Amino acid sequence: DFISYDLSILTGQASLALRKCSKPVIAMVNGVAAGAGCGIALGADFRIMTEKSCLLTAFSNVALPGDTGCIYHLKQIVGLARTIELMALSAPVYGEEALRLGLATRLAPDGKLAEETHTFAAKLLRRPLGALAMQKQLYYEVFYRDYMAYSRLEAENLARAGASADHREAVTAFLEGRKPQFNQ
Repeated sequence: DFISYDLSILTGQASLALRKCSKPVIAMVNGVAAGAGCGIALGADFRIMTEKSCLLTAFSNVALPGDTGCIYHLKQIVGLARTIELMALSAPVYGEEALRLGLATRLAPDGKLAEETHTFAAKLLRRPLGALAMQKQLYYEVFYRDYMAYSRLEAENLARAGASADHREAVTAFLEGRKPQFNQ
């Protein structure tokens, strides 16, 4: 099985590293950020998207519970009820809805994503970075206090789901170009 507990812990720590970083972290979402890409984008402090950019949890589509702290980050941003919906249904969240939900910080006009992201970064650079670092420390130490306990359970669940018949069926169905038939 290619989904291991250790690998899942590492991806969870990669996402957490963005939160622990003392500098502001901006994710520029160009196209679709799905699965672990979605979790990494959600781990950033800010997300700049276009109307066509998309965040997609995708995990339930392949019979997995999630990784990269996706559930944890979503719950912090949109609340538990919306997190449950986004994880269970894996519906894509495009620009305008992402902005409305607080998943996107800014929407860039078509063809201006890099420009808008650089403009936003320049604005942050004119702020007192020491104070922003202290804010991030507070966010991490208070609101992410139980992240590692969450990450361990996430890794256990992912490793178990990765070895399941439903996940094997999802991968096989994808490779064969058909819809999966889940049993569990």
